Amino acid sequence: MLPRGIRNNNPLNIRRTAKDQWKGLRAQQTDASFCQFDSLEYICSRVPIITSIGFIRSERLSANGHRPRRI
Repeated sequence: MLPRGIRNNNPLNIRRTAKDQWKGLRAQQTDASFCQFDSLEYICSRVPIITSIGFIRSERLSANGHRPRRI
């Protein structure tokens, strides 16, 4: 069996939220925890954006004296 991230075309394992508006999301989301995409091209083009957002969040938290969390 393929790993969950590959089955979902979501190798970054982006979690589902109520505000999900990613391009390329499947019309029917059958995974309760992770986003499912139509193809890998949608998520692979977003890798630099997603990783920089995670870095900015962790830097902001550490500047406030809170422990940064891993994404």
